[in-house]
Amino acid sequence: MFAGIVACVIVPGITVLDGSSWLAWTMYSKSGTYRVSVLAVDRSGRPRRIAPTELSGHAPPELGNFLAGSERWRHAPVGPTLRRHLHEITALACKAAPDAASVEVLLELRSTLDAPVESARAAMQCGGR
Repeated sequence: MFAGIVACVIVPGITVLDGSSWLAWTMYSKSGTYRVSVLAVDRSGRPRRIAPTELSGHAPPELGNFLAGSERWRHAPVGPTLRRHLHEITALACKAAPDAASVEVLLELRSTLDAPVESARAAMQCGGR
């Protein structure tokens, strides 16, 4: 019985306290808003914006659904998950912009509609031609 309490309550609780919640059931427990911005820079230094909707075509469907339309604030419980996978999203940006030398992805999150905006960034060098 003690082992069950440790496995089902204490260990997931610790991951909630550290902010990751990776072992806790968090689906639909709260729902914030998020927005994604993508900037690609080509080899000559010219920047261009990429709509996250373009990335969704290169993403698995479960991720693509949340990227599509996220150039505007979206309301869904996936902001923290997107933050954990920001590096993978930058890799998708490199695929979506094969001429890019580098990409930067900005994820903006709000835990409630009137909460302050938190942001997370990831950048990556791409193959670029």
